[in-house]
Amino acid sequence: MPFSLLKPSLETYFSEKDIEDIHTAFAFAKEAHKGQMRKSGEPYIEHPVAVAKTLAQMHLDKETIIAALLHDVPEDTSYGLDTIEKAFGENVEQLVSGVTKLGKVRLRTPEERQAENIRKMMLAVATDVRVILIKLADRLHNMKTISAVHPKKQQGIALETIEIYAPIAHRLGINQIKWQLEDYSFRVLEPEKYKEIEEAVKEKRQHREEYIHKISEKLHYHLNKEKIEAEISGRPKNLYGIYRNVYIEKKDPTVNDVLDMYGLRVIVDTIPACYRTLGIIHAQWKPLSNRLKDYIAVPKSNGYQSLHTGVVCDGGKIVEVQIRTHDMHYTAEYGLAAHWRYKDQSSQDAQVDERIAWIRQLLDWQKEMQDAEDFVESLKLDLFQDEIFVFTPKGDVKNLPLGSTPVDFAFAVHTDLGNRCIGAKVNNRMVSLDYQLKSGDIIEIMASKAARGPSRSWLEFVKTSSTRNKIRRWFRKDEREENVKTGKEIFEQELRRILGVGISAIPKDKAKELFEKFKANDWEDIFAAIGYGHFTVRQVLDQVIEREADMILNKPSKKKAPKKQIANRAGVRVEGVQNLLIRLAPCCNPEPGQKIAGFITRGKGVTIHQIDCKNLLGLSPEDKDRVVKAYWEEETVTFYPITFEMTVWDRVGLMRDIVTGISDLGINIHHIDYKKMNDSKGVLRLVLEIKDSKVLNDVLRSMERVPDIMKIERV
Repeated sequence: MPFSLLKPSLETYFSEKDIEDIHTAFAFAKEAHKGQMRKSGEPYIEHPVAVAKTLAQMHLDKETIIAALLHDVPEDTSYGLDTIEKAFGENVEQLVSGVTKLGKVRLRTPEERQAENIRKMMLAVATDVRVILIKLADRLHNMKTISAVHPKKQQGIALETIEIYAPIAHRLGINQIKWQLEDYSFRVLEPEKYKEIEEAVKEKRQHREEYIHKISEKLHYHLNKEKIEAEISGRPKNLYGIYRNVYIEKKDPTVNDVLDMYGLRVIVDTIPACYRTLGIIHAQWKPLSNRLKDYIAVPKSNGYQSLHTGVVCDGGKIVEVQIRTHDMHYTAEYGLAAHWRYKDQSSQDAQVDERIAWIRQLLDWQKEMQDAEDFVESLKLDLFQDEIFVFTPKGDVKNLPLGSTPVDFAFAVHTDLGNRCIGAKVNNRMVSLDYQLKSGDIIEIMASKAARGPSRSWLEFVKTSSTRNKIRRWFRKDEREENVKTGKEIFEQELRRILGVGISAIPKDKAKELFEKFKANDWEDIFAAIGYGHFTVRQVLDQVIEREADMILNKPSKKKAPKKQIANRAGVRVEGVQNLLIRLAPCCNPEPGQKIAGFITRGKGVTIHQIDCKNLLGLSPEDKDRVVKAYWEEETVTFYPITFEMTVWDRVGLMRDIVTGISDLGINIHHIDYKKMNDSKGVLRLVLEIKDSKVLNDVLRSMERVPDIMKIERV
């Protein structure tokens, strides 16, 4: 009977009454799945029992075990969630519902489907972390029996498992599940390399076991002399871990190089005994200074605690040793799930909330990401990372991914500190902002209130998705303000040049129609879109002129000058016509280079059409007499003088770098002026000839890449 496979694990920590309740859930699930078989040919009930057994080995609470037994009932049987709630209560129903929803996503592309699945998973974790524990146990059993799945589907399932599920298990500290998920996935994705490493491990197993036994006996002798009770064992290496070292991270040239390093685990009763044991080991064998890590004093973000050291033992063999207490060992194996071993309550408390705060942060970032692939890549980056531990000048510890920079550190302390960062000291020494931090570094960030904000170039080297998203958020806000300003200037200049009026001359009801056409809330949205380059001034003005030219241009005081300017704007010459308003027909939107003709309207000047415009070809015989020849003038480009002011650190070659960057964009420098503020700072003023907002943004981006520009703004 399947329940007999589960019962021994339950008896280690549940009362007889609790086991009876769990058996009731088992009987319910067995009846619901009656007659159903898995693709492997076994009765379906064996799957939920296997999932429940994995969770029982972690000592999860009764509600979680019951939900694990029922997790496939609503999706694969005729019993609904309401039935489960009546029979087992609201909490169990919520857990089952959370797991079920993770599998009900149907979207257009694989990227969207994966992103939505992950988003729902993260949301479930943020609500109740037990949902993801059930899902991880569910995925583990599916990977154990994946050989029954079609080979083409195996690849997709294994890839998702190793890229998403295994890293989630890692972030939650559940190494027992993480290692198994990695190895089962590795066997599917790289069968030849899996077999190669598996055979190499088997070949060296006896020698490894003999060597570890010899070292263990020697260590036991010295610990007993100091009256320290300890459990000493070898640490088996997971096959995917060996593969990563050799083929991905390339830390070791060959598989044999990895296997020549031995692992030892020492479990003692107390934290003081951990440190005493470390001293004894270092007294007996030569320690490797770069291998010593104290994760007891500074735990990893997933709660992992242990002392790590590397020593050169007998025969010159390197042995990596982990020293921890029994509780630390259980947490190292089962991570966040260990919480329920030490707590009577099953609900999520403040300790659990703190440990999964990164998930809520991830969900906040996801709201801002339009692209599904960006979200998935951001998640992978955040999940699959080794950690370093660095310090503020006051001694506070910050956990950061390996490869992090002072900019990542600044944003981890506070967003405002990151935005105002202009330099950094590491261990009291000035470093560049792309310097890669190491564990134990003390970082001091230099910030300036005058700093304009982060630099775009930082996106090229920052490590954390948190930092990257904060920088992007700043630019989205900053660029909007800048583009509203730029778009408004360009629009008003063109409007006054063409029509001789300001925006206030456009009636509110007509402006509202304009907003609706361009899906804008107000003029600010229009200006921002022009500044971004989402649409051009001409596209907006065509709408304004088409709707408002009669009303605006026929005012006596403003009749003559605008007509000439409209002709200039259109860039068209009409044969035999002078001093008439010339405008481009919105029906065919003629562009320079196309053959055109003019149509003399009644009271609206001359409208320019493409020569093959259906409205032109469909004219009545009497109206065809009003068609006149027209042609394009030589194209002209309007340039605007834009003044920039830069606050800079004075250095040799700075002016050359700035001028080269602007010249490379093909922009003419109209005027340049430099004034020193003190021995190290100065203010540089440039007047550039800019033709549109795109070029303006190109200039800003180019200058952000020049070192030692602290601040740049338009005057």
